[in-house]
Parts: sequence; C-alpha cells; structure tokens
Amino acid sequence: MTGKKIVSMLLAGSMLFSLPGAGTKARAAGVEEQVLYTSASDWAKPEIAGAYDAGLIPAGLLGRQAPLPATREELCELAVGLYEKVAGSEASPISPNPFADTANPAILKAYALGITTGTSADTFSPDEVTNREQVATMFSRTIRVLFPSGAYDTEGAPAFLDQADISAWALEHVLYMGKAGILKGAEGRFMPRALTEAQRAAGYGTTTREQAVAIAVRICAAQSGTVGPADEVGRRHFAESLLRAPLPKATEAEKLAAIDFDHRVFRPLYDPPLALSLGGEPGAAAPWSTVIPASGGGVQRFDLHLSAAALARAKKLVWQVSGLPFDGAPVDSADAKPPGLLLSGELPVAATQFSVDFSAALAAAKALTAPAVRPAGLMPALRPGGLTLPALALRTLLGSYGQQRAAAPRTFYVRAYAVDAAGAGIGDAGAGLPVVYGDALEAKKGTLWALPAAKPFSLKLAERPGEVTYGKEFNNSFVDQAERALDSNAASKLYAVLPAGFPDDLQELRLQVSLVDYAAADSWRNVPGLVCEASLFPESADFDRLLGGAPHGFAIDFSAFVPDDSALPGQAIPYYIRAVALRDSAQAGAVEAAYSRTVVVHYGKPQASSVQFFEHIALSPPIPTIERVSYVPVQWEAENWQYHYVVTRQPTEKEVFLGFGADRPYAPYAVGTKLDFTPPPPEDKSWWEEAVEAIKGFFKSLADFAAKLVNWVSKAYADLKSGLINLVVSALPDALQGPLRVALTALVDYGLASIGIPPTLPNFDQLADLGVGYLAAVAMQQAGVPADSLTAYGLEELTDKVGDGLRESAKRASPNPMNWTFIKLDPEDLYRPAHLLVELYNPYDFATPKGSLSLTVDKFMDLSQNGVNPAVTRLYAAYGSSYVCLYKPVFGLEVPAMEPGQRLTVPIVLEEYVGLPFPGCSAPVAGSDYGHLYGGLGAFNFNLFIQYDLPPITQEAARQGYAKEAIYSYSALGSGRSFSVQPGQAYGG
Repeated sequence: MTGKKIVSMLLAGSMLFSLPGAGTKARAAGVEEQVLYTSASDWAKPEIAGAYDAGLIPAGLLGRQAPLPATREELCELAVGLYEKVAGSEASPISPNPFADTANPAILKAYALGITTGTSADTFSPDEVTNREQVATMFSRTIRVLFPSGAYDTEGAPAFLDQADISAWALEHVLYMGKAGILKGAEGRFMPRALTEAQRAAGYGTTTREQAVAIAVRICAAQSGTVGPADEVGRRHFAESLLRAPLPKATEAEKLAAIDFDHRVFRPLYDPPLALSLGGEPGAAAPWSTVIPASGGGVQRFDLHLSAAALARAKKLVWQVSGLPFDGAPVDSADAKPPGLLLSGELPVAATQFSVDFSAALAAAKALTAPAVRPAGLMPALRPGGLTLPALALRTLLGSYGQQRAAAPRTFYVRAYAVDAAGAGIGDAGAGLPVVYGDALEAKKGTLWALPAAKPFSLKLAERPGEVTYGKEFNNSFVDQAERALDSNAASKLYAVLPAGFPDDLQELRLQVSLVDYAAADSWRNVPGLVCEASLFPESADFDRLLGGAPHGFAIDFSAFVPDDSALPGQAIPYYIRAVALRDSAQAGAVEAAYSRTVVVHYGKPQASSVQFFEHIALSPPIPTIERVSYVPVQWEAENWQYHYVVTRQPTEKEVFLGFGADRPYAPYAVGTKLDFTPPPPEDKSWWEEAVEAIKGFFKSLADFAAKLVNWVSKAYADLKSGLINLVVSALPDALQGPLRVALTALVDYGLASIGIPPTLPNFDQLADLGVGYLAAVAMQQAGVPADSLTAYGLEELTDKVGDGLRESAKRASPNPMNWTFIKLDPEDLYRPAHLLVELYNPYDFATPKGSLSLTVDKFMDLSQNGVNPAVTRLYAAYGSSYVCLYKPVFGLEVPAMEPGQRLTVPIVLEEYVGLPFPGCSAPVAGSDYGHLYGGLGAFNFNLFIQYDLPPITQEAARQGYAKEAIYSYSALGSGRSFSVQPGQAYGG
C-alpha cells in the first residue's frame, strides 16, 4: 500500500482530496508579486499558488528566491504548517527552549512533535542548508505523527542506484517516501546528500524551497484537503458497509469438511529433507511407539535419511533434542537456539547414525526449569505438614520396601537437519520425532485400561544355590519346580532362575523379586513389597548368556536384600520371583507386558519348620483428588475466517477515519461489533472502488496474510511472556524477585507451550486464560516457593494479575486492511483446538507432591465394519492398523504440588493426529483422512493418568499413624480417569 493510500483507502476513493484549481486567477492573487512566486520554475508555480491559498506557506518564506536550497528553519516551518493544517489543531512548542541559536516557534514545535532534532545538545543550526535525505526524513516523520496507525513498511520500495550513500538513520524514511511516490529521485538515483567538496559546491543533493513547498502540497492533497458533505457521507457509508449482519452458522462438520489440512494457517505441516528413524526406513518406528526405558541407561540410536538434493548442498548435519516440539520451519542462522533446547551436536555429512542419552536430556530439562538459587528463608524441600517423623519399629528388612520405582514417562523431540556453507539449514528442519523416555504405560486391550489375560511363559528355578554349572559330576542345572529353599548358612546366596518361552520381539526382560505374591492383574509398574529388580536388553552380552545350549539364566544375589542372620525370624521368608517381557505396542506410549509364572525361594535358618508371612499394608497415596474432567471439542475455523473481525475497544471517529472527525465515540463500532471485509461482488455499489481493490490486495494471498498473522502472533506471544514475567515478579516480596526472575526466564525460554499452550494460534490468549491458576502455581514453584506457602506469597494476587495480563493481550489488534488498533480477528470464526480441563483438589492439611500427567485418546476400530463403514474402510486400507489415535498423546505434563485446600485446573491443549504415523505404522496420517477419524468412528477412549512423586513409604506410614512390623506399599502411584465420548461432543464428569 502506498503512502498516498494510507487514508484514501479508508475514505473509499471519494476522499482522495485535492486543493482547488491552482491555476486560477483567484487562487494566485496575493502571491503573484512575491519573489517566491515570480522567481519560481514554471512547474512549481501552480503548487506554490495552491499552497499559498491553503495557508501552507509560512510568512518567512515569502519574498525569498524559490529555486534556492531550503534551510533547516524553513523546512521546519513548512512541516509544522502541514501538520497543523491536516491535524486541524495548533502544535505546542517545547519548553524550556533547548537551543541557544534559535527561538523560532516553528522549530520548537517541530522538536516537540519529534519531527526534527538539533545538530548538538544545545544548537539547531537554523540557517544550515538541508539535503534530500533530511527532507525525506522530516516529512516522513510528519506523516507518521499525523497518522500513527498507518502502514509504513518499505516492501516494494524502489531500489536506488545510490542507496549505499543514504545514511542508515534516513534509509527507512527515504524508502517509504519513494514507495509512496512523494520523493522519486531521477534516473534511478535518489541523490541523498553531497559526499565530496565538488558536490557541495554544485548544490548536489539539496532540496530547493519550491521543491519543499511542492512536497508539502502533495502530502496535504493526499492526506487532507477540504472535506465536503459528499465526502462525509462517503466515508461513513464505507465504514458502515463493514458492519457484519448475522450470518448463518456452519456446523462444525461442515467447517471440518471445508478445511484443506495440507494448506492450513493454524497447523502447518513440514517436509524436512532429512528424516529420522529408530532402525530401518524412515517411519519404520512410529512416534511414541518405541519407549526408551530409564532402566536401560536411556541411550537410543537414531538412523539418518538425507535426500540426494540436500546432500549435494550440505556441509554438516546438526541434531537437537528438546522438551517441546520445534518450530518446523527452516533454520536461518547457525546461532539459532530454539526454546526448550536440551541437547545438540554436529555430525559429518557422511554420518548415517547418532545416539542420544535421554538421561542427560532429562537432567538438562530439570536444570532448565528449576532455579539454581532458592530464596533465602524459605523451606528448601517439602515435607507433609512439616512433621517430625517418629522412628518406626520396623526391621531393616522392611525399611525400603514399597518405594515408588516407576519413572514417569515424558516426551522428548529429536530432529536433525542439514546445514549449508553459510550456516543456514537446508529446507524445513521439522518439528521433531517424538519419543517417550521412562517407564511406559501398560498397553490396554479393548477399552478403558482393560488388562490382558495372557498365558504366563515359563520360569524355572536352579536345582540348588550357587552358580549354574554344566559338564560336571554334580551339575547345578534348572528344574521345572515352583519352590526351592535357600538356607541362611549356605556357602553362596546366589540363586538362579531361567525364563523361557517369552516373545521373540521383546525390548526388555525384567526380573522382579517381592515379599508379596503378585496379583493376577498386577502391573509391573507398581509392585508391592518389591525388594529387587533387574533388566536385560536383547543387544547386551548378559542377554546372550541368558539362553543357549548351556543357559545361565538370571543369577539373583539374595545377600543384597535379605536381613542379617540375627534379625531372621524363626520361620523362613518367602520371596516371590517373576519375569516380565516388555515389547513395543501399537498403542502410543505403551508397551505390552507378558508375565512368567511365579516361583518362590524360601529363605531362612536351616530346618525352618514353617514360613513367615509378613502382613501387607497398602497405603492410599497422599495425592489430590480428581474432582472433574471436562472435554471441549474442536472449534474448526470458518471458511472465510480471515475476513471476519470484532471490535475490541470503543474507537473514536478520528480513529475510524484516521484523523478526520471528532474525538467522540463512533457509535456504530461498539465493543463486540462484528466487521466483515469480504470483498463484495462488482455490482454492489455500497463499496467504493478503491477500497474494494485495496482490501482485495490485502487478502489476495493467503500465504502473505498468514505470514503477517504469524509475525503478529509471534510478537504478541513474546510480549505476553515478557509481561507475565513482570506480573509474576511484581506480585511477590522484594526478597523473592531476583530468584523468581531467574526461574521465570528459564520457564519462558522453555516456553509456555511446555504446559500445553501453543504459541501459533491467533487466539492463544483464550487458551492460556483457561488455566491462569495453573500458570501462576507453576511459575511460583519453579521460583522456589514451597507448595504450602503459595497463598502466603501471593498466589491469588498473582493469578488475578496473570489473568488480567492475558485478557489485556486478547484486545491486541491483529493485522487488518485498515491498520486499525481496535479490531482483531473474530475468535468465534477462528480455529480453537480441543482441550481437557482437569480440576484437582487437595483435601489434606499438608502439601501434596508434584506429578506428571499422561493422556492418550485412541481406539481399536471394529474391523467387522471394514467394507461397511467408509471411515473404517479408508483408514484400514491407508494405514493397515486397527489402532488409531484422535489426538497426539501427552506425556510428562507437569502437575505442580498443591497447598492444603487448594483447587487447581490443569489445561491440556490437544493437537489433531495429522502428519505423523499411527504407532506401529509407517505412513503419516494425511489431513484429508482426519475427517474420517473425527466424524466417522464414533466414540474414542480418553485415558488420563497422573503419576506423583510420592514421599518415602516409611514417612507416609508414620504420617498415617502406622508403627507395626509390616510390608508397606502404596496402593497406586497416582490417579486416573477414563471415559469414552464422540470427538464432536462435550464431556464433563
């Protein structure tokens, strides 16, 4: 949009005002005898006559030679006259006067308006001759002061041959004035200033008085003029034509059917030239299907697959690990550091593999979001109720039983991209391959966490204690028996077991020893009375020695956990042993578990006549209750969402008409008013021709508009994050503000997206507003405030301030054809992702521990409907799996510790499962198929689980008043909620 059209577009064609005919006798009267007029060039005489009649020529300029260069003082007088003419009000001079060499009111007014500056701290140099870049800058500043909401980008500006000679401080103004057609230069050159003595002597690069007058006239003609009754009617007609009548609402199904998922603004898909896999071809191991166990050291190998075109340009490869999805766009700088980055490295172009240590990634993630320094005077750690724990009269034997051993699963994102010689990435870098680190969830058969009833595989016991031997007179080989004895005075306390018949494609073989017999449906993740646990992995040397012609099995060292002889009871102690084979599952973030039969080793003094059974007490974990879980379906974007806006604050007439009209409110544009910029058909004369063309130009390319929208969202999101830091810091006492700012800076670097708020949506502020209490609690605890002190340190005040900040950000104007600051895209027509709200309550009089939330939304299709239900037919044919996901799973979302009596809502923003393979498949889910998932398969299963960092079992037993000898364990590691609902239906329960 040119500078001349900043206002003319809004005023709809009829408002491109011009001055009365400059060549008439009446217009020239009074100036004909002035030297300025009689000495002027012929081309300038009409401009000067019009300027005189319009009152634009200052008195000091009359009687002076028009073809001579204008001085700084004369230029100020012209610019201030232009400002006062267009604005319709008189400017005020700066006071006190900062200059020692002038008292001209016009200069002081120009200085106060920001149109000009001095040549030093106390001099202005009024008689100094101006050059063309100074003139361009001064008039450009005048326009910007008059119309601060105008569009002043320089895209499309002419490229002058002598552009390198333009001073850096003037370049933007010169390019804008050139783009607007106000200052064009000659023969491709702008001639900004004299650079040599010869040029100075010849007057090169100066602006004459008549040229300066002509510039002022052109600006005034384009931006102001005499407003007649027809103009008033025209601009009001235009503004009112934008008022949007109520439109028939499309159903969500109709909106979904109209969406082109491959070209969406809201959820871009990326096509990186370098792909990753966990073995085999790209996609052979689908996202989330391979779980990297913490017990295996956490190292995972990735294979690289680089396209030939990228390989030809690449100089090196870069790999990165983040706790958040990456921005998948190309990386344009070698120094780029995405938010949430945890690990990175470089590889030669010829590399085909690299490995990631996810235990190091987890440590980096904890360091990134945990404050290095806690506020002085606060509790360094949490203890339930601050109790002094009594000593329990428990044997050493039982002191560590029942501890939580499962590592909560969390998602990390891994990507690699090629870099060219300039250090920039080649093609899209990609959002990253999501992988799960920790102990996976148990794969479910059917629905709602139903566990399989599989036949156990074999587990044999060695014939006697000690090492397994073959080829000797008295072999110690394996026997198919379920019980054996181990005397306390035996020479060796090793006892071997041999698993056999487990699945060939297992990823981990885990051995567990417990004092409590395993329940038939017990999970391997939470074992009551567990005293020993070990794992073998298929690629390890120990695994190779496990089987074979002379199998060695698992050798269990009982000396590591049995009690001292002096503490042994008179009866033998039974130890229950089983093996668990874990293998990848088709289900996201889960593994299938196959269990061996259970065998028992009785340990005790020789000739123990009976068996000592310890009482097992399962303690309820001290965790928050899930009061309610609400599901809100997707609000799909309307087909013409980009044309629909809403008024966010009451504008004045002057704001609506960009400088024209009064300062009174413009009544038709009340807050909440809907505006529609949809270009009308050609025969609709209610729109003015030039306005129609300008609006069409603004929306002509959805890609260009999307770029403007992304830039706007990026800035708004950055401002919001910065504002949240200031809000949080200001809400707390001075002693907390330093450490809190450090902690929050890390939190912002990690991104609000880490708690489920995506920064890519125009209405992200609405999503964040769903969980302001959650944001506040996470921020305070990451700053080191103990959970039981949140209220004392201002949690409620902080929550209110965060909410106010988010709501204020919701009023921020989004890109629009008028550059109005009081409208934004209508949220009712924008995409809003589905989300879950999990309402938690702490019923205790002490702080509950923090937790980690996991969520899957999936189902097994009924394959009996293949060939009957088009959705089942299409999806099964395209992806070859009955297991499908509706939304991308969530692993590792933080649930903060909660203070006594606190209620907290945790928001979980859900992202459609598009662009990635279903677990167990290779082909990524196409956007064109998502309608089948969302609307053709009926209800999906929502499975929510929150695992908590529970306190030591002995501590919790003491808090609950237990002091007797027993085996204590937690009845569960956390809490969960499962429900089934159709994707487009809301749920609450």
